[in-house]
Amino acid sequence: AVYIKAGEYSLPRMSTGTAFTVSMGDTQYGESLNVKGSYNESGVQDFSKPTVITTQESNADVTSLLMDVAANNKPVTIEGLTFINKNSNGGTGMQASTGGGKVTLKNAGFRGNKANGLNIVSGSSGKILLVNTLFADGGTGLNGADSRTTVVNATFANNKADLTTSASVPSVYN
Repeated sequence: AVYIKAGEYSLPRMSTGTAFTVSMGDTQYGESLNVKGSYNESGVQDFSKPTVITTQESNADVTSLLMDVAANNKPVTIEGLTFINKNSNGGTGMQASTGGGKVTLKNAGFRGNKANGLNIVSGSSGKILLVNTLFADGGTGLNGADSRTTVVNATFANNKADLTTSASVPSVYN
């Protein structure tokens, strides 16, 4: 597992495109990946002190995507992270492609992302599970959800569009 201390994180020398890429096809990550944010000084997860992945003001408009996650037939869990892409031309917080694997987000937030909070890549064959997730103040909160997407206890607030789906409808439990 990867544990991230509470605070704000950005890529300082971003010139274009995607800030952080996780591809489970790379052998360096092993058979699964757990990324857990919002840890305090004592090493305890504290969701009142978020871990924020964002863009720096100086390069915000060249960052189209904060995090690109490709599960590639493996499980990926991201917990306790908030994504804020300040790209005024249409930035996305996170993009997920399951590739037969499973992507789980827990206690996550997507705020102020002008394009999408979370974009699920069309044709992803695995499952997406979103638990206690906030989609707020952006373009489309959740884009590309389908019948392989399960949303549990999510909040959608002040988005231009809260949810867009593909041909099938996701399971939503609130």
